[in-house]
Amino acid sequence: MKQTSRATITTFAAVCSLACASVAGAQLQQTPPPKDPREAVIHAPRLLKKPADRQAAIALLDRARENSDLHELTTPYVLRASFDTSGTTQLEGQGNVQELSDGAGHWSWIAQLQNRIVHMLILEGHVFANPTEQLPLRLQTVHSALANPVIMPQNDETLRELTLVKDGNEIKCVLASGYVVAGSPPRTWFETENCVATATGRLQSWSVAPGMYAECDYTGSTDFHGHTLPRQISIYENGKLVVTIHLDELDDSTNLDAGIFEVKPGMVEVSAPSALGIVDRIWTRIVPAGAPPSPVYQPVLVHAILDARDGTVLDAELLENTYPQMNRAALDLLNTIAFPPVGFQHEVYITVQFHFSIEHLGSAMLHPGGPWMVSDRMARIVAKRPRPAQPVVN
Repeated sequence: MKQTSRATITTFAAVCSLACASVAGAQLQQTPPPKDPREAVIHAPRLLKKPADRQAAIALLDRARENSDLHELTTPYVLRASFDTSGTTQLEGQGNVQELSDGAGHWSWIAQLQNRIVHMLILEGHVFANPTEQLPLRLQTVHSALANPVIMPQNDETLRELTLVKDGNEIKCVLASGYVVAGSPPRTWFETENCVATATGRLQSWSVAPGMYAECDYTGSTDFHGHTLPRQISIYENGKLVVTIHLDELDDSTNLDAGIFEVKPGMVEVSAPSALGIVDRIWTRIVPAGAPPSPVYQPVLVHAILDARDGTVLDAELLENTYPQMNRAALDLLNTIAFPPVGFQHEVYITVQFHFSIEHLGSAMLHPGGPWMVSDRMARIVAKRPRPAQPVVN
């Protein structure tokens, strides 16, 4: 589905301010992100200090974004894809996606996952959908992978880059966040990652947050009016394959029925920045209940979808299982808070920051403890809502 603005990562100034504090010389983050076999950046990337280097990195990302963006085409086309999903979200299984364009500013996007069908329209920059229907998290993931895989950074002053060679091809991995310090690990908790082949400008892999990795396979791909899409996209979370997307058809389309682009009953116009396909990084602060918190914290990463009207968490899954006790607490606490709503169901990657108590700094990592409470001005407390139980790996 067409977006009128590029997908961006939201970087909160508070993340940077928190990161400037220390306790007894200890860094705020207790540990780097856990190792993952699909993490491309395993050696320290270089910080791009020169403006020319940063501009070159942005240009490479923009080239990859343009390659995957079919919505600039003035030629009518049809895109059909099928997918298989698994994991711990509320709705998993097999599904399919169809996108039709008349090449004149009109798009129709229909997706089905099991018995759930979602239909959206873009008509000359206006997005129409049914805002009352809950959109499965997996459909959000599939759409983001097909339409907006490259996440353009907002702050280029903290860009880092690593050049590597894979199968004889030079690949540059660009990492973006709002904050990097000397001695940072190869990949920090707050960095997004896009790896692009320099010769072709094709996106090879991307990671919105540590624990989530997507890989592109261009075997059998052909040029389509200057764009080359991968034939298969594999998405891994928490070390497991959770989504496999197959591009079944991408072709010119003629004699499209004009009725395809008519607004259907129940559809209303939604604001473009909050429409399907926009992915954000957000954070929330968790502190010990009844004890003074320290600046020392351990992040837990959660992939979630937020309600259009009230910003509550509709569905969520963990991206890693380093600390099972905090993982369970993160899911429980996210079920009691609401973030600022944006007008449409919103896919987010939440960094849940567990701040340890001052009294237990020495044993905090071995005994995370609790109970915990939310301390976040951006979030409001709501009544706990029932949601399906999710397994947490011990």
